[in-house]
Amino acid sequence: MSRNVSDSLGIGESADVLLQTPLSRRAKVWKYYDPDLVEVDNVPKVVCKYCSMKLACKYGTSSLRNHIGESCPKIDDDFRNRFLATIKKKPSDVGFVFDPQISRQLMIKYCIHAKVAFRKFEDPYFEEWMDSMQPTFKVIQRHTVRNDCVDTYEQMKDQLRIEFESLDSRVCLTSDMWTSVQELGYMCVTAHYIDGNFNLKKKVISFKKVKYPHTSAAVEETLCKCLNE
Repeated sequence: MSRNVSDSLGIGESADVLLQTPLSRRAKVWKYYDPDLVEVDNVPKVVCKYCSMKLACKYGTSSLRNHIGESCPKIDDDFRNRFLATIKKKPSDVGFVFDPQISRQLMIKYCIHAKVAFRKFEDPYFEEWMDSMQPTFKVIQRHTVRNDCVDTYEQMKDQLRIEFESLDSRVCLTSDMWTSVQELGYMCVTAHYIDGNFNLKKKVISFKKVKYPHTSAAVEETLCKCLNE
């Protein structure tokens, strides 16, 4: 039984499917490759499900991880980052060096994503918990956490602005009105676009209070403020 598989590297190579694969499939990276091996010039190789590149894996799966995590042209950055997160080695497997700056940045990302109140980081049990894992990590105060969150927001806004400027496609905007429990009106503006890898993306670019009454003029004024930023 045979089939042709396109190879991003080879010219004039033949590939035959091997129905029996002697390799262990315990590593997580295997799910990103075809279950059958192919033979190229008498060398068994695996085929990437995304770009059809064939890679040798006789001595382990490092080349397979590197391909998915670094070089596969058909994988976008979000997918790549999720993949890398699933294959992180335990500290006991590699030489671990504690970096307080990285830990602080990750803590801020967690705070934003999980909507953690700033005062929670001043809880004595939180500090005790951190000390049990890394005694040299200095827990920061709530005002510093707030400032770091604002700085992270500004950095991400600058990165998004640069991404928009580099697009060859158009950006479509949608706006939604939202009313809080205090009966205050807010507008959420979302940008929808296709990136350079033809991936459909959407980003919330603004969330602003709308002056009462919520007339068309008030909505227009708020939307213009969002775009001018």
